[in-house]
Amino acid sequence: MASIDAEAALRTGLIRSKTCRVVSAASQLSTEVEGCAEDNPCLIAAGRRTGARKLTQVRLATLGTTTLVRVVVFDLARGTQEQTRQELVREGDVQSVSDAIARAAELLARTWAPPPPEPEPTAWFESGWLWGGVGAAVLGGAAIAVGAAASGADGTTTTETERPDVTLTPP
Repeated sequence: MASIDAEAALRTGLIRSKTCRVVSAASQLSTEVEGCAEDNPCLIAAGRRTGARKLTQVRLATLGTTTLVRVVVFDLARGTQEQTRQELVREGDVQSVSDAIARAAELLARTWAPPPPEPEPTAWFESGWLWGGVGAAVLGGAAIAVGAAASGADGTTTTETERPDVTLTPP
């Protein structure tokens, strides 16, 4: 199998998650972690020297055409292995393995995301229900006023065509 750019695939997944800022320290860490392969305290100590809060490591195991992709996250402040995500890739060509690394990184990074902010409460006078009610009351009042103006003193409605021809006034 051709060479897999695990760092690029990992960066792609982390960036795609939109939950974390990614700073590559591979050039700084490459010489320090060469002897750390499965030595977690060694990886954590090297990661702390970069000033990061988290360190991710990609571990690949291949048997024939099948590849096991394992992405491990270390919490550098606590000095612990925080999470692991793994995926088995059958017929593991370079693109499939790179995609598996990116998926694992994206899923792991989602757990780091802060919870979405609570919606800010709206003031009572900004409520849509309030202004809908006020509008209905105004329209109702206007309808009553128009109806009252169009009706006569005895409660009957008069129009120009219903006026009497003769009006009698007492002496």
